[in-house]
Amino acid sequence: MKPILVLLMIVAINIVAVGAVPRNAGRIVRDIVYRAVDGVELKMDIYYPRADSSPYPSVMYVHGGGWTSGSKSGGAGMLDVPTLLDHGYIVVSIDYRLARQWKFPAQIED
Repeated sequence: MKPILVLLMIVAINIVAVGAVPRNAGRIVRDIVYRAVDGVELKMDIYYPRADSSPYPSVMYVHGGGWTSGSKSGGAGMLDVPTLLDHGYIVVSIDYRLARQWKFPAQIED
């Protein structure tokens, strides 16, 4: 396979992952405010598995982006959400203040 074709396939997979909604989620609750700091509402999404086997174990997804970019609804880590849901986990995906506007350690404090 030509290298450019492989590169295009990798880019296409990552574009799909950035904001893909897990099809196997039982229920998704979006934009829950978990904290407000300096007038900024920090929000999270909760993805529930289809199976009703509460109490559920949970995993928190913190998107990548070097503290400067990204959002709770995207990133390569979202590719793992369907597998976690299939295994009965709740996935909580959070947003945080980004470093371009907010100085470190704001991201950790969130």
